[in-house]
Amino acid sequence: DTAYLQARGVSFAIWCQGPVEEFAPFREFMGYQMSWYSVEGVTETGVSDGWINAYLRVGDRIFLTYTTDERGSEALMPVLHMLDMTVYGRKEKWEDSPPGWPQPERTGGEWWRQDGRPVGQWTRPGATAVHT
Repeated sequence: DTAYLQARGVSFAIWCQGPVEEFAPFREFMGYQMSWYSVEGVTETGVSDGWINAYLRVGDRIFLTYTTDERGSEALMPVLHMLDMTVYGRKEKWEDSPPGWPQPERTGGEWWRQDGRPVGQWTRPGATAVHT
C-alpha cells in the first residue's frame, strides 16, 4: 500500500523489463494498485531485477537521488528482516546451520515459490494457503 508515500507527495511505480501483456494479468490477479510500466525495448533504463531507484523531478528535469540493489532492496520486503530474527533465519543454502536444522534445497526462483505457486499469491485478498 503506497498511501503513506502518496500522503507525502511521493509516487511509487514498478518498472518491468517484459511486455505489458505479460505482467498485466499477474498485476490484476494480485490486485496491485500501484503503477506498473514496461521498459521493454529501452536500452538505457537503469532498471534491473531487484533495484530501487529514487528520482526527484524539478519541472522538466529529473535527478537520480538514490539507487541500491540486491540486499539493499530488502527495504521493500520487511518480512526478510523478520526471518533474520527467527531461530532458523532465512534457511538459505549459504547459512551455516547446525546439523539437523531444516535447510531446504532452493535454487533460483524456488525461494519465491511454494507448492508450485508464487508465495506472493498467498497475500492476494481471498487467497488461502494450501498446507501439505
